[in-house]
Amino acid sequence: MQFSLSRIKRLVYRDWILYRKPVLYSLFLVVFASLFIFWLPTTEQNFNNYDTGFWAGWYFSFLFIGGLLLASILFWEFKTPAGRIQFLSLPANNLEKLTSRSIYPHFIYPIFLSFMFFVAYNFAKAGGNSELLHNTFWEALPFVIGGYLCAVSLILVFSIAINKYVVPKTVIIAIIIYFVFLFIFFLIFRLTMHELFEGFSMNRNFEMKMENQKDFEMIGESCLTLIKFILWIIIPGFFYTVAYFKMKEKQV
Repeated sequence: MQFSLSRIKRLVYRDWILYRKPVLYSLFLVVFASLFIFWLPTTEQNFNNYDTGFWAGWYFSFLFIGGLLLASILFWEFKTPAGRIQFLSLPANNLEKLTSRSIYPHFIYPIFLSFMFFVAYNFAKAGGNSELLHNTFWEALPFVIGGYLCAVSLILVFSIAINKYVVPKTVIIAIIIYFVFLFIFFLIFRLTMHELFEGFSMNRNFEMKMENQKDFEMIGESCLTLIKFILWIIIPGFFYTVAYFKMKEKQV
């Protein structure tokens, strides 16, 4: 069976027909919680304006908490044999089923949240109740989004592989994987930037070994570009591939 966008549309439409009430309730809960968060600072006597820290904390917290919870229940049908058989017997291949469900935490929820952020920020700025967003917010945004894509892709694997208690099991496994990836990343950085190290410690005089400051800036820019590529493409692509094969195992 070849990959078909029309079948993905039908799968998404099926989900909307079956689950539109819990979806609307969940979106309403996000809006209500956001309104509460916006109202809370105004109760303080020294409240002046919403600063960059407030906007970053609100947006990133809601992005990760809501997106990861959504990803953890994407394949809730797998909790029971009957639900698993019913979902897997739908007239679509495994890649189409995986794609139709993964677009919710990867695209729909972030777009909805970003739209809320855009409206709230511009409304507060127009009313004189918000400071301009600092450049650090926009500089950090690609890396935060990349981390979110990695985390959602990882939870997507667990939502397929683990039938019950997805969230607590995922948290434990994710912490272990995080430290493993951190160790691997450090080793790669240590091997590729060996001139900056003495043993496994940073060389305090590494700047003396640079011909000029531009060399250091070029290395920093290259590292940041590599990190963004890994976060946006490599890690999500790897976990998405694993999720696909886990879906095939469920089919068997």
